[in-house]
Amino acid sequence: MEGWRTSGELTKRLPLWNDGRSMDLLLPASFDQDDPPMTIVCLAGGGYTHRSWHEDSPISVWFAMNGFPAVSVPYTTSVDVPEGEPLGVRPLRDACRAIRVIRDHADQFGLSPSKVAVLGFSAGGHLAGSAALLHPESDHGDDLAETWSGRPDAAALIYPVVSMVAPCHQGSVNNLLGPSATETERASRSLQLRVTPDAPPLFVIHSQDDQSVPVRGAFELASAYQELGLPLEAHFFPTGGHGYGLALDRPRLSNWSGLLLNWLRGL
Repeated sequence: MEGWRTSGELTKRLPLWNDGRSMDLLLPASFDQDDPPMTIVCLAGGGYTHRSWHEDSPISVWFAMNGFPAVSVPYTTSVDVPEGEPLGVRPLRDACRAIRVIRDHADQFGLSPSKVAVLGFSAGGHLAGSAALLHPESDHGDDLAETWSGRPDAAALIYPVVSMVAPCHQGSVNNLLGPSATETERASRSLQLRVTPDAPPLFVIHSQDDQSVPVRGAFELASAYQELGLPLEAHFFPTGGHGYGLALDRPRLSNWSGLLLNWLRGL
């Protein structure tokens, strides 16, 4: 059928910056180029110390298998900077740069530059939310910023770090802002305090028994969206803990991925 991809090379390597980092854009075996699906920019968790393998490339592969073009982003973590140096805005610049790169290549691959979603797990969820809410802070030094926005068209946060003020995941705070960050600095990176009327649609998953990342942040972020009447879908599981990824070996918990696919298809 005209307008459908059916064969050919399914992986396209794209440069992130000119520092040697690249991303593998995975394309589904077929999709309608006249009405392409969302492209998913995936951000693994890891407390901003590393990128957890099970939330990285396997997630973009899973999306491509389910009909969504996807890319996993090698964003900067604490192992990439001098020991003890806060990451600051570097991960946010990487995430928004990935969004811009996808938009810059969208026509080449039959994608839509206005249908780019960001998905993040744990600290990657904080990064995904930061791209959605703090994207103007990524513009400096990005040659694509004059052409393409770094704001995603939708954001999905899976057991996310949301708050940088207590109660919070202190390890993420230390790596991103430094252990001596002021309350003002912490508040400036707390997603629940940065929601504005132009924020993109949001999808949130969290477990109420999460002992690593307090679920309160996700509740407060959802509440901030609700108060402004913004598009929101949130699911809170009574149990599940943290870091379960696709949870393929946990049937009830694994339902979250189907909920996400339905949400994306409905945007």
